[in-house]
Amino acid sequence: MTIPHFPTVKFSLRLKRWHKASIISLVIFLLSIIILFLSAQNWKFALVIVLILFLLLSFFWLEKRENLKIRLAKYSLPFVLGVLTAGYIMIFPPSLLSYGVVFFSSIGFYFFSSRLKIPLPFRVREEVTYYWLDIVIFWVVFLNFLVVYYFFFYLLNLGEFWRFFIFSVFLMAMSFYLIFFSLWARNRHTQESIFFSFVFIFLIAEFLLVWGYFKMSPIGGSLLFVLIFYFFLENLNIFFRYQFLRSKDLVRICLFLLILGFLVMLVFKPFTIVGF
Repeated sequence: MTIPHFPTVKFSLRLKRWHKASIISLVIFLLSIIILFLSAQNWKFALVIVLILFLLLSFFWLEKRENLKIRLAKYSLPFVLGVLTAGYIMIFPPSLLSYGVVFFSSIGFYFFSSRLKIPLPFRVREEVTYYWLDIVIFWVVFLNFLVVYYFFFYLLNLGEFWRFFIFSVFLMAMSFYLIFFSLWARNRHTQESIFFSFVFIFLIAEFLLVWGYFKMSPIGGSLLFVLIFYFFLENLNIFFRYQFLRSKDLVRICLFLLILGFLVMLVFKPFTIVGF
């Protein structure tokens, strides 16, 4: 009597990139919501450390075959996003805005982790614009200004000069990093990326010299700062694509910025002390 042979079935769970990004984004969202609901600062701080460690481990899970140096450079942006989100939920109490910040940060991490690889291939860098990358960068810009400004000007007990000086240095350093990262992701030359990053630093220095001594609402200042980033990056995108700036593009961008800037100053009153 022969024993019938049944074929063995091997079960393998092979997750795609967007599957992993969805799982990680969901865990980040749930951890952030739990931190928001906690009242004890010790537990909040402990879970924030867990959140940051989870972010670090998730980068190695997403890209196992990629060069370590490229991986560290690539995922520095979502790591900064995670740290800023953790800083926000440590500083601000639970509110509808706080839930929105956590939600958009989770969505931003999903956009970044599930999309095409960066830096772009050299042959397609002129044709492809990473709109999803710009959205994530704008969100990091908004959170960076909001958290850092509120920390230095509302929580930190320093003199006015030192508060303004440290805030300005930190803001310019982050601005340099974000512009350089955006250009690096588009596979621009290193010298070219450094040059345009320094140009943007001078633009930010003018912004701080003109508006820095006015105490503004954190949200109003953050939105104005995002508008400056949008203006600079959009002009760079046009320049890299056509190798010159068309007059109709400049007019369109300037009109857009004027309308949004007027709405920001009208609604959020950035030049007055507004309660948060």
